[in-house]
Amino acid sequence: MKNKYFLFILITFTLLTFTACNKNNTKTELVLSENSVSMEVGETVTLDAEVKNGEGEVDWTVSDSAVISCSKGKITALSSGSSTVKASLGDVYAECVITVAEEKYSLTLNGQNNLYVGQTVGIFPVVRKGAVAVDNKTVTVSVESGSEFASYSNGKIVGVKAGVVKIKAECGELSLTAEKSVEVMDDIEINLEENFTYNVYGDTDFETKVNIDYTALMNGKNIEEGISWTSSDNEILTVSDGKITVKAIGSAVITVSYKNLSEQCSVEIKDLRDYIKIGGETDFRNIKNNMSGKYIMVNDIDFNGDIISTNDKIGSSTIPFSGILDGNGYSLKNFSTANVWSGGFFWDITGTVKNLAVYVNDFYTGNQCGVLAHRVYKTGTVENVYVYAQKIINNGNAWPSGLISAYNVGGTIKNCLVAGNWASDNINTNANYFEHIAGVQENGVYENDRSVINAPASAIITTAYATVNITVISLPEIELSVGKSISIENYQAAATSCLIEGNSAFIAGGMIIGENSGTAELILTFKGESEQAVNLNGIKLVFKIKITVK
Repeated sequence: MKNKYFLFILITFTLLTFTACNKNNTKTELVLSENSVSMEVGETVTLDAEVKNGEGEVDWTVSDSAVISCSKGKITALSSGSSTVKASLGDVYAECVITVAEEKYSLTLNGQNNLYVGQTVGIFPVVRKGAVAVDNKTVTVSVESGSEFASYSNGKIVGVKAGVVKIKAECGELSLTAEKSVEVMDDIEINLEENFTYNVYGDTDFETKVNIDYTALMNGKNIEEGISWTSSDNEILTVSDGKITVKAIGSAVITVSYKNLSEQCSVEIKDLRDYIKIGGETDFRNIKNNMSGKYIMVNDIDFNGDIISTNDKIGSSTIPFSGILDGNGYSLKNFSTANVWSGGFFWDITGTVKNLAVYVNDFYTGNQCGVLAHRVYKTGTVENVYVYAQKIINNGNAWPSGLISAYNVGGTIKNCLVAGNWASDNINTNANYFEHIAGVQENGVYENDRSVINAPASAIITTAYATVNITVISLPEIELSVGKSISIENYQAAATSCLIEGNSAFIAGGMIIGENSGTAELILTFKGESEQAVNLNGIKLVFKIKITVK
């Protein structure tokens, strides 16, 4: 009886204790930021889950994963329908009903918003169901207005004249329309020559009218009216109808405009009234009558194959050329030096020769010869000069020679490029007296000069002047078989550019590779070292090597 009584008391005490614990603890709740959400396919929304009176990671599930997906509360609508999102924390959960609307059809016109007269561009309609394009619907496209400005056919619009054309697309099956306005613009092009210099040689050159090299086109045709011209300084020059009128020494900027388009160039009016113009061979040879004069070339001078000998030299050992000869970017060409002592144009240069290209047919070494001069002497300067010898012929004599001068005695040779080809490989040790720029240098100065000589491998050519960039190359004809290759890394290292003309071979990885039977040419280009050589009108040296592929 006592045991039964004790068991009853224990059970009663336990029940009283459990009920108290429930009364002391608060209930855990899970609340979502939305109870229901309407969406469209492709749209995303994020639900926030708030946990009250508890903690832990919320689990997310969906009732229909074909309609929506859910990742930590981020909902993505996949297809139309309804699906319930359930957020759970243990036994506690909350739900949100997601309704994804049926996808709607849309119609748009895609393509450019503008084009030029005469230009053709594509313009095409696109039907979409939701975000996905569909191609099983019939759409008609037409010009609703502005047919005088453009035409439309088969997905292409062609500009006819300046204006705005409205294109309309219709899908009758879906009762959808779309419109697009396209602007047709005039195709205006103005090209004005780059900055240029006009030389004034005498007072009569003022008020001279000088034509400006320009083009002004609209829709491929010359613009005849409506072009405006202005000068930044009318006291230096005026401009009208594509012509400048020289007023004074100085510089000005001219502007040509048409509608909203304009181009500019700078014009320098240079004072050369104390210079004598050299227009031909006779003018050039008459330099000997005034060895201290200032001269400027106004044409290329062709010597018609003449042999320039000692008797033709300008000046003498006691009367040097002390003036200025500005080649002005022109050339002396088509002549040879005589195979006699001290051939070339000038005896000594103590003045300045600059901005000149010289093309000599045959140049004989070994006779104290220089193409330009016997000596560049003391105050003499040869600057921005290019000399190219088609043939460099060694006559076996042991006297110095160079493509600028035989001697550089305290003078300055800068920004010069010399180049040439040895006539044969019959070259003895006396070729050491050919020193590219100048045969012998005695305290001479060299700046930014370069020499490129094409010589046989047996040629002995000294390279004494460290200040001169000297390249000696040997260019035999190349023969190879289809599929075979030959290295040209030595050529690539020396040349400014290296390319192949023809379909029989190609360059890859420093190799020429034979592709088809036939012939091609390897083109090597060399340029001067200095950008200051711009007055020579882009002078460059090109060697060509025949390639035979068998």
